[in-house]
Amino acid sequence: MCTLSWEVSEDQRVYEIYFSRDEQRKRVKAEPPELREVHGVECLFPRDPAGGGTWIGVNTHGVVVCLLNDYRIPFDYESGGIYRSRGLLVTDALGEISELQSASQLVRSIVAKSDYAPFRLVIFASGEAVCWCWNGVELTEIKDVQCPVTSSSWESERVEDGRKDMFQKLVAEGGYPLEDYHRHQIEGDAESSVCMSRELTQTVSLSHIRVDNSSGVASIRYGTRQGEGGGESGFSMEHGAKLSLNS
Repeated sequence: MCTLSWEVSEDQRVYEIYFSRDEQRKRVKAEPPELREVHGVECLFPRDPAGGGTWIGVNTHGVVVCLLNDYRIPFDYESGGIYRSRGLLVTDALGEISELQSASQLVRSIVAKSDYAPFRLVIFASGEAVCWCWNGVELTEIKDVQCPVTSSSWESERVEDGRKDMFQKLVAEGGYPLEDYHRHQIEGDAESSVCMSRELTQTVSLSHIRVDNSSGVASIRYGTRQGEGGGESGFSMEHGAKLSLNS
């Protein structure tokens, strides 16, 4: 259950990516973003102690990788099968992908090594975005990715359509900043909002990655949920870190 949005400068040198992570309230708190080395590549990402991976990160090549679970695909999560944490896909990709031209082969190679529950993996590089969708059997590549990408384990179709409609209304037509969109909560319907709140789950964090190829710097701002509302009280964005890009 997450929401991903982004914007790219006209010259495609700068791209900014926002990611709302929705999780169970009882899930262990994630570690804030810091510099980590994966397969010899310097990367910047928050870490999920439960699975050992992450849901978003950027590497020194300026590649950003984001993961959303895909609940639209029928899947027996109670089957007892042995499935590798999907968050490890992100760290693997960060450690192996340096540009989009080789990403397809590398993603397919990573997915082929283990069994995973359904997901959508979105990779950004050089101002472009590509999405790989895994349904548990087949991997499909989508090059024309529409913003935003979102997922929900509860009333998936209604919630996803509602968040996309809200993006069109607030951002595309209303000029809302992306960060405000991710903080938005519908009055009387916190359950399906972008900044959502339910009995057992809620939006637990907000991440913002900025890749500036002109200055050669990638940065991340990260905040955990501070209260039940959205707005400034929802996420304090208390953590930040930077990563130098390869020229």
